[in-house]
Amino acid sequence: MLNPNACILLVAYLICGGPSGGSCSSVERCKPNSTVELAQKAIAATTTAIAQGSSHGLRFLKPGELNSLGGKTVLASFPRSGSTMLRHLVQNITGIYTGADFKDEYMRDTFGLKGEGVFDDRVFMVKTHWPNRFCPPFQVQRAVVLVRNPFDVILSWWTFRILGYHQHTGYDSNPADPKLFGTLWHRFAAHEFEIWKKFHTFWLRKASKRFPVLVVRYEDLVGKEQSRVVHSILSFLGHTATTMQVSSAVKRIKMLYRPRSAGKHAGYSKDQFPASLQAQIQREAADVLCGLGYTSEIMGVLKCEKVSSLREEVQTVDTVSATGADGTKGTMTVNLPREAMVRQYVLKKEQLREMVSAVNLRSYLKGQL
Repeated sequence: MLNPNACILLVAYLICGGPSGGSCSSVERCKPNSTVELAQKAIAATTTAIAQGSSHGLRFLKPGELNSLGGKTVLASFPRSGSTMLRHLVQNITGIYTGADFKDEYMRDTFGLKGEGVFDDRVFMVKTHWPNRFCPPFQVQRAVVLVRNPFDVILSWWTFRILGYHQHTGYDSNPADPKLFGTLWHRFAAHEFEIWKKFHTFWLRKASKRFPVLVVRYEDLVGKEQSRVVHSILSFLGHTATTMQVSSAVKRIKMLYRPRSAGKHAGYSKDQFPASLQAQIQREAADVLCGLGYTSEIMGVLKCEKVSSLREEVQTVDTVSATGADGTKGTMTVNLPREAMVRQYVLKKEQLREMVSAVNLRSYLKGQL
């Protein structure tokens, strides 16, 4: 049975068409009630002021400048894996806007990401969630792939899609708590894991000697060695920065981002998943998770028999090599329609409605009337 908050949020979830991910149009964000809306507006105003200050003096590339930088990099990630944070870090250090193959006006106006919807030669790094979102094709010479463990990222994605915002502010508790949604959460989590698995398999297989791929763990990007990780990413991109530049950018980013996962170990969300799904995730994602060094906090009783099962061409922050203008020989086209792996409930919205238990809703309403 759904409680009042869950019922309200579920209605908002359906009115907005469920989780986004199917088009490049501006993301529509639901606001469940006026109290939350006022709180979120206050947060947005503060965030905007900070973001505008950190984006002061940024610019787009000049004609012909992209070639001197060694071409374009795609920043690929499953949603809620830290791509916005990394874009801010790269922008603040290089002084150049990063782009995205879809336009989120909220991110543009609130977070100062003026490159939303820009993927041409005015930018050298372009965010994408491909192959999970249909957008216009563009070519790149290398890829940075952000990876976050499936337990934490799927719960974060669920919370974000239900609330429509990054924060819980305005609620006495978390109304997106999976326990309030029962089988809806279970089915969502199972489907999203299939998307997570296909997404990472797709990108890790792209790595080759001709097409460099750097994999960065979200947990490292927000961890104690954040500055070292940022230096490695810049090296891969062919950029250099002083210790002071990186430290300054990291300090500013902490004013914008305060992850709810801060101070928690990777996989802190695992217990929110049914035991059977936990075991399935650990079993079916073992190659990727073990290869990237996730420990027993993620893998449970399963043991990683290999140090790494990733392709030897895949680079990490510990094995990164500079690419630069002469370091790439291949080109990849992002957003080829034949490679699409779009979420099921985006293709068939009616299936999303069927996921909601009509019996539970009727029982709840009957008990309240």
